[in-house]
Amino acid sequence: MALLDKEKNFFSTDEAKQRLYQNLTEYTGWKFIKSQSCLRKREGDFVFDIQFYFSKYNNLEDVVDVQCEFCIWSLALDRDRNVNSLIGVYSMKPKKGSWYDISAQAELDQTVTTIKQKIDQYVFPVVAKFEKSVTEGMNYIGSITRRKTYCTNSLEAFKKLKKDLQVNS
Repeated sequence: MALLDKEKNFFSTDEAKQRLYQNLTEYTGWKFIKSQSCLRKREGDFVFDIQFYFSKYNNLEDVVDVQCEFCIWSLALDRDRNVNSLIGVYSMKPKKGSWYDISAQAELDQTVTTIKQKIDQYVFPVVAKFEKSVTEGMNYIGSITRRKTYCTNSLEAFKKLKKDLQVNS
């Protein structure tokens, strides 16, 4: 049976990362920040990042795993992107497990397709709302149906910004 299986051509970790970044940079049109392994878009005082995390096992043979999350930062709260400025985060987990496999072309293609779908559903709508207005963006990620998705209940920066908006409006 093993003789009938086609041998996979596995990517090196660096090649798999480069292909992932290239695909998603072209798709989103966002800037790739190599030093932080993220795609970034800035809109006024808001920074939108799609951050990538790689498994410590990626140096093993045929293993190239990645996780990613979408983060929303408010530079009005803190000029650095940290816990004081993080107002929303969405973890783009696969349906099974917590890591995406990007070790070979078929796996990379499937991962890219899945992440693009998540970007369409969870990232682009948020960015569009914040581009219209801060209030609209905050109401969108803070709505009762989206609080858990974007983890806004557990983020003090979200609560502070929301309170500041209520005071000023």
